[in-house]
Amino acid sequence: MDWGFEDAVALVTGGNSGIGRSISMHLAEAGAQVIMVARDRVKGEAVRKEIIELGGRAEFHSVQLGDHDAVKALLEDIDRRYGALNVLVNCAGGSERNQGVDESFSVMQRWDRVSGGNFLSAFLATTYALPIMQRTGGAIVNISSTGSIHGNYGLYGAMKAGLEGMTRSMALEYAPLGIRVNAISPGWVETPFTAPTPDDPAHIEWATTASLLGRMGHVDEIAMPTLFFASKHSSYITGTTLIVDGGNSIIDATTKQIHAR
Repeated sequence: MDWGFEDAVALVTGGNSGIGRSISMHLAEAGAQVIMVARDRVKGEAVRKEIIELGGRAEFHSVQLGDHDAVKALLEDIDRRYGALNVLVNCAGGSERNQGVDESFSVMQRWDRVSGGNFLSAFLATTYALPIMQRTGGAIVNISSTGSIHGNYGLYGAMKAGLEGMTRSMALEYAPLGIRVNAISPGWVETPFTAPTPDDPAHIEWATTASLLGRMGHVDEIAMPTLFFASKHSSYITGTTLIVDGGNSIIDATTKQIHAR
């Protein structure tokens, strides 16, 4: 398929692992100049080299995406060097497993930790990408989570719900500038963080009930709809959130038990 990414400049936050890595790889394969941004330099450089070896174009920047000044400086640098930004994928994020009070962090430390990667990073990256993108138009894709529906993982679900709300607000604001904004909401996807523990039968069994399809999702199954939203093929779609979860969000506990029999 011709995605229309030849010579496009694409910025992917959280592009060094999991879903973000897959998105970065597919964008590069489709011809885009990929700029990956995350904290872990070792992982980032490994993905960058992998893309280069496959004939793609990529660079990596180690940036704390919740840092206002750092994100502003990054986008200013991209503007100086490329003078364009056609695609922005806000994929950075991180979950927490404490829904109550986490005594290892202060209240505001916990807020900053969860907000920085899941919500504030997308707001900052999008805000400073706007002056570049509005010159030629483009597409923004925010990677959310069905945690926004289930209400699990405490602040994580709240931040992802906020991200989906911000997607709609930005779609409204940016439409006159020729910029579309959409979101992808993945369910359980197998990554190094979520992969079943090989020696834990309960964990392995859980992975087979993570969706109606009897399995967890693959990172490429999130990357492909992301490319669709970022491409010319979705030119009449903006302000929407696409749930990609194998049907998990449409069932309740009772129907899930029946389906598992």
